[in-house]
Amino acid sequence: MCLLNEVYRWFAPESAPKSLKHAKNLRRWEACQHRDVAKKTAFWEELSALAPEFAMKDWTDASSCCVEYKWLLHENQPLLDDDTELMAALGGLRRDLYLFVSILAPYYVLFAEKTTLAEDGTWMFETIEPSDKATVRLMDGIQALLGQKGLIRLSREQAAQVVPDVETELREAGSATVFDCLFSDLDRAWIADAAE
Repeated sequence: MCLLNEVYRWFAPESAPKSLKHAKNLRRWEACQHRDVAKKTAFWEELSALAPEFAMKDWTDASSCCVEYKWLLHENQPLLDDDTELMAALGGLRRDLYLFVSILAPYYVLFAEKTTLAEDGTWMFETIEPSDKATVRLMDGIQALLGQKGLIRLSREQAAQVVPDVETELREAGSATVFDCLFSDLDRAWIADAAE
């Protein structure tokens, strides 16, 4: 399945008539607003059962075209009220696993990130390839579960592919990526380097 064809199902090229753009935007908005709560709850339960030792949080933004989940990759560490408190409990080093599942197309992205907080208050974020057994087991479990549901994992390069003639609410034509279109144009740090 061609990624750009999936994007064009929901976004009209800049050269398209205004009526076509409006129709596609309306259809996309309706699809994103029509999240089945019962299915989402069941999906949450399936995912959280894969690694109960890791705290999991639903980070889904109501305006995005995806569901987003995040696991704190520190066993038996509860999520604390604010990032600074949690970072202090973790000694200034945090690892998280992110999952974005598109509502518009049968794709997902999965990646891990390391966050450090230096003594001078500087935050640093780095995409990592986890090697510890618990995280690898969780990632394998997520991929197996989503594969059974017919979903395909996109690489960072695929997600960062620019869709030259489409704009989103936050991205101008020429800078919107597959990730912006099929997932979220708000949270794009993971693909930023690959897209530039």
